[in-house]
Amino acid sequence: MDDEALRCPICNDFRENSQHNQTLNHQFYFAKFSYNEYRKALISDRHGVRLNVTPEPLNNFQFDFTYYKGKYTTKVSPEQLRLHNSTITYKCTIQNARHDAIYITSTNIIHPSSYFNAIHPHVFGEDRSSFIRLQQGEQYTFRVKFQTDILARASYKIPLTCDIQTETIDKKEKSFTIVRSFLTIVEAQGKKNEKKGKSPFTSQSWKDVTKTVPTTKELPYQDKYPIPRKYMKILTYGIGSYTGIKQTEEDTLRSLSQLVSHLTKENYNRFWHVVLWLEERAQALMLMKFNMQAVTMTLRDDDVLILVVPGLAEKRPSVIVGDFIRIRITNDHTAYKGFVGAVNEKTVEISHVDDELLEYIRENPNIELDVAFMMSRLAFERMHAAVDKIVSSGLVAKLFPVERRLPRSTNVHPLDNSQLFNKTIANNPEQKNAVDKIVNNIQDIPYIVFGPPGTGKTITIVEAILQIKKRTKKRILVCAPANSACDMLAIKLIAHCTTQELIRINSSTRERTTITEELKDYSNMEDDEFTKIAIDQLLSYRIVVTTLTLIGRYAKDFRPDCVFIDEAAQASEPESDIAIALAGVGKQVVLAGDPKQLGPMVTKSAEKFGLGKSLLERLMEYEVYQINRTTRSYDTHFITMLRLNFRSHPRILEIPNNLFYNDLLQPVSRIAQQDPIANIPIYPKIASSCNNQGQAIEFCAISAKEQKEGSSPSFFNLPEAEMVVKYVRALVNLPLVEAYKVRLDQIGVVTPYKRQVFKIKEELMYKGYQDVEVGTTESFQGREKRIIIISTVRAQHSLLLHDRKYNLGFVKNDQRFNVAISRAISKLIVIGNTPVLRTDHKWNRFIQACTEHDTCFGHKLENSSNVFKTDVVRRTKRFKSKDDQYHN
Repeated sequence: MDDEALRCPICNDFRENSQHNQTLNHQFYFAKFSYNEYRKALISDRHGVRLNVTPEPLNNFQFDFTYYKGKYTTKVSPEQLRLHNSTITYKCTIQNARHDAIYITSTNIIHPSSYFNAIHPHVFGEDRSSFIRLQQGEQYTFRVKFQTDILARASYKIPLTCDIQTETIDKKEKSFTIVRSFLTIVEAQGKKNEKKGKSPFTSQSWKDVTKTVPTTKELPYQDKYPIPRKYMKILTYGIGSYTGIKQTEEDTLRSLSQLVSHLTKENYNRFWHVVLWLEERAQALMLMKFNMQAVTMTLRDDDVLILVVPGLAEKRPSVIVGDFIRIRITNDHTAYKGFVGAVNEKTVEISHVDDELLEYIRENPNIELDVAFMMSRLAFERMHAAVDKIVSSGLVAKLFPVERRLPRSTNVHPLDNSQLFNKTIANNPEQKNAVDKIVNNIQDIPYIVFGPPGTGKTITIVEAILQIKKRTKKRILVCAPANSACDMLAIKLIAHCTTQELIRINSSTRERTTITEELKDYSNMEDDEFTKIAIDQLLSYRIVVTTLTLIGRYAKDFRPDCVFIDEAAQASEPESDIAIALAGVGKQVVLAGDPKQLGPMVTKSAEKFGLGKSLLERLMEYEVYQINRTTRSYDTHFITMLRLNFRSHPRILEIPNNLFYNDLLQPVSRIAQQDPIANIPIYPKIASSCNNQGQAIEFCAISAKEQKEGSSPSFFNLPEAEMVVKYVRALVNLPLVEAYKVRLDQIGVVTPYKRQVFKIKEELMYKGYQDVEVGTTESFQGREKRIIIISTVRAQHSLLLHDRKYNLGFVKNDQRFNVAISRAISKLIVIGNTPVLRTDHKWNRFIQACTEHDTCFGHKLENSSNVFKTDVVRRTKRFKSKDDQYHN
């Protein structure tokens, strides 16, 4: 039986014996489950019993107090709360409106809280004598008190249960529970909840278009691998069945499902063709959601259309230079295809549109137009061609290393320390070993440089490239998935290469202002524009640096002797194949990356079938690349794991090292360990409290609830954004000596959601802190900052959140967690919601570490110890998920 089938669906623990349901953990989670499952049915007054709640204001102050669907909501500003001694008291009255007596057997907040407390004039117990008996018309009054010493934007929630017994004519007791929640929202005056704006997009398809006039721009590719028409509907449903499926379609679905069930040498190109078509279809369907209707465009320079597109900065829609846009006069049957020449923050520039449409817009500048976004198929065409070439050339065997065959060793280039270009490598045994193995051995399978965060992966492969260039006449191809990684490689290489030896090839669609000045002389730039390099010119260079997709332009004639792929864990397998396919059988392939960090960005549809797993990650599943558990080492003939971490303070490295790297990493950064900021607690500077002890890691608990804006799926959290600003202010105002004073550009703010990126940027800019870099986890991959602040965003104000029902999304992703917490050099600050983060073992581990080092601040952390669980179970003992009155 599958191990997962043995797990309890309530508590997620293994059912080890028949007494499992009696364990404390199961009872605790069952209490949470019952509350969440049945709460909505229990919020109303019923069976003649009423619960009334009103706040008790001081000095006749009127609270913003509302009741809706079992929830009492109080909104108050920090200043108002201060004037009320940081306290709000609620008067709670249970009234018997029946014709007979009732018993109140218990009433209490459902779990221990640092902010809410029920105050009773009576002590409830287990026996009947401790119950309160109310005759007809009588009532019982008690109070719930809210109090906090944190006068900042936040929200607090607690459930209250009232357990009631009634007596019927036959003297049989019947029980039921009334449940209500208290929600106290502390927010600054003048701050309004974000309004939900109407989406400007329509997901309507253009089924009535009978003619499409092509763009006047010559396409850089031919459609050799279009999606087969017979697959279109099946791919639309994610290679799944659908209503009204025909027998022939069912047969096709069965065949495709069997094909993509497992990748093998035998089905390699056919497997990837189908998965790439699936990805292409999924991306097209996502773009279709952003079709726009009845919009207007402005004309610039008489032939460029300017379209305003809300959400561009959030990549909603995701449009890049080189994509296409179809335009039609609203509801017309003829569409015109244009080329995306530039993407700005709020607008798209569309060129190479047929003059017939341009002329009509010139004459009718206010004409309403419909717009449909289309992605370029260039990358897909090159990936399709590459997987075919991998098979036809016999390279496919190289990608399925089932045998451990020792590499061919030349041993003609002994690696002497004096000959190293980067002398620091002499003191790093793993880096030096990797360079030696790459230079002096030719493997039949790819050589892997496994580079965890801060271990100098790029430095290692740059040294190997320069050694090969110096010692041989081999032609070297150096690739990465993104321009930024290619630029970094090229910058490190040009220090030892002439402009005749190395070329950094850029796409003609790349914005020329994004390349650094030092690379321009080494690039394909002429007259401030990127030009296409002819193959005979390309062959004159020893080293070619470019992206994986772009090198596919030279697939026909370019044959490198060595292929290096940096950041290989971020590339999908077919994307890596574009570069690998250029090398013949017996040529050298080196992959550098870390599968424990972010992988390829693909749709969920294709991710299920392996497109989200890089070639590097798949290869490392083979025995030849795996760690020997006895010796705790890798076979360096095929793979080297870099172990010296030059980036992070030991305390910061401790958790990712243990969770992802078998505790093999060694922190060696003197800068991090000597930085005084690692020993200064920051939150006490915000709260003006005394705390002289500090650590490199710090957690600030926020009580709040995540939000969304309009139709955007991206979450944001304003209390966390405001806390980020407070941390930045405290950091730059630290009284440190000049050499250690915190500069804004030394601070990085990482958050998993684009909407939160914009909220934080707005808050920082308003305070004059715009030089602080704010970005998503993806934007910080491969980067480092002296100080990293993480805003985790996801939050609920209910401690009774049922873990199994709450999808943490990005926050629960292992790779994103690893990247986020491993960017910091000297100080890592996490801002988040304790109940939510504790549902994930990695974040819980971080919070626990901060607790142990006394660096947990902010809102008090409600304990999840056995004492806490026992108290919750005890308090919910009389909780009736269903009324006895309904079950006679």
